[in-house]
Amino acid sequence: SIPPNQLAQLMNTISAILKEIVKMQTELHNAERVKKLEAAMIQAIKLAPPESQQVFLEQYETLLKAAE
Repeated sequence: SIPPNQLAQLMNTISAILKEIVKMQTELHNAERVKKLEAAMIQAIKLAPPESQQVFLEQYETLLKAAE
């Protein structure tokens, strides 16, 4: 009773929504992974001597600016 073109439209819409949900989940997963990596890096830096910490942070800041 429903025209085929309307069913096709519905399927295309659902497909687009599902693709967007997958994309959002991937972005969220990646963001969470980056947070975990940053937390691990901070913990590792805290174990280093203060001089090494300073050198690392200076180099890290320089690299971040270069990446922008």
